[in-house]
Amino acid sequence: MTDSNNKTDSEWKNRELGALWKKEGKKQSFYSGYIKVNKGTDQEQEVPLVIFVNKLKSSDRAPDLLIYESQDTKQKVASNHDDIPDSFIE
Repeated sequence: MTDSNNKTDSEWKNRELGALWKKEGKKQSFYSGYIKVNKGTDQEQEVPLVIFVNKLKSSDRAPDLLIYESQDTKQKVASNHDDIPDSFIE
């Protein structure tokens, strides 16, 4: 890599707020991951998330995705989110 590529990679890394992984559940696909809050401070922490397609989308103004804080932070993020009501997800 050239120095300009390293600089660009470093800039993107510095702006990164989290990451998501696509998962295949028993009933639906979803994303799980985390977002960093208070980034760059002494209070920085990672908040685990789970994200589903909005199955109840009724207009263009409704969100496409719904984001929830993962309830079980002791296990891997989104290891068991198949118990989310089907009415909320695709």
